[in-house]
Amino acid sequence: MDNKRIKALFERLHKNKYSEGDLAELDNWYHSLNEDQGDMQAWLAEAESESQLADHLYTTYLQKVKQQKRRVLLKNTLRMAAAILIIVAVGMLIHKPAGPKVPQLVKNRVPVPVIKPARNIAMLTLADGSKIPLDEAQKGNLTTQAGISIRKTAEGKLIYVKADGSKIDAGQASKTFNKIEIPRAGKYELVLPDGSKVWLNAASSLRYPVVFAGNERVVELSGEAYFEVAHNRKAPFRVITGRQTLTVLGTHFNVKGYPEDQRISTTLLQGSVAVKNTLSNQSMLLVPGKQADLSADEIRMSTANVDQVMAWKNGYFIFDNQDIKSIMTLVSRWYDVDVIYHLKKSERFGGTFSRSSNLKELLKNMEMLGDIHFELEERRVTVSN
Repeated sequence: MDNKRIKALFERLHKNKYSEGDLAELDNWYHSLNEDQGDMQAWLAEAESESQLADHLYTTYLQKVKQQKRRVLLKNTLRMAAAILIIVAVGMLIHKPAGPKVPQLVKNRVPVPVIKPARNIAMLTLADGSKIPLDEAQKGNLTTQAGISIRKTAEGKLIYVKADGSKIDAGQASKTFNKIEIPRAGKYELVLPDGSKVWLNAASSLRYPVVFAGNERVVELSGEAYFEVAHNRKAPFRVITGRQTLTVLGTHFNVKGYPEDQRISTTLLQGSVAVKNTLSNQSMLLVPGKQADLSADEIRMSTANVDQVMAWKNGYFIFDNQDIKSIMTLVSRWYDVDVIYHLKKSERFGGTFSRSSNLKELLKNMEMLGDIHFELEERRVTVSN
């Protein structure tokens, strides 16, 4: 059974719009994974809700993986089935309305907080230094600069368009810069003055003019962002990230270059990108499906794991046999928490998780996949094994 069919069956189960045939099909698929005996009808009769049934399927699968002492980095069909099961089952439990929960008190300890995932939070700094918290701003026109209207859409995006009845002063506008900053536990989407779209990840920032004038379009990025650049052969689009400069005409790509990272990674999905190390002057042309990793003195090209690179934008964490510290770096940005390590040995993980989970749920699921323990107190996570 392919992934789309599995997902469709779980969605029907969640919405209580399934048929006997759907249950039979899902039952056959689940038992094809060599799960414990029983049938979907019996499970459904025992469960109080469809979400509870989904939780049963998800939990028993993870227990099976742990008992067999296997990593969740599965191969071929089983790996894909597990990924879909985790995504759908956890996603349904997250989005299913639930009644109020009473905090469970632990002796001599503060109740474990519910730390929610990243949401649309950003600070916009205008050319005059004034700041607008975009998550608090009302929808509609925020301000006008050099004949350009800066607006927040009904969907919460930031866009730049020509102000009604205004004349754009291109010379002045090209010297008028804005900066959008995304904190930890934040994300944001904006449309630049040329129509290019940008998705910014947590703990990232982008500096850009309110109008692109002249023979190039230049922006400065810190952190991670995905770009869909509007094509303009006469004005190449350049992204400056630390010691790296990207040059494109119109294309789709992801750039990851946090200040604390030792390398800057650029992954191309569509079009072509020229990558240049401004320190060594080394340059390289990327083609779709390839990734350039720029270090202090060189650029290396490799085949990209596009699903993993784009997971943050698509709403997932995808870990491909990664060490726990690199994983927790991503988690700390997404949930705005600090991490402390008490590790006796290194631990690696594979698996797919929804980014819409609260932190407690995510950590609980990760504990079931390996020899690792998490302790959450206020906004601090202690990792041990």
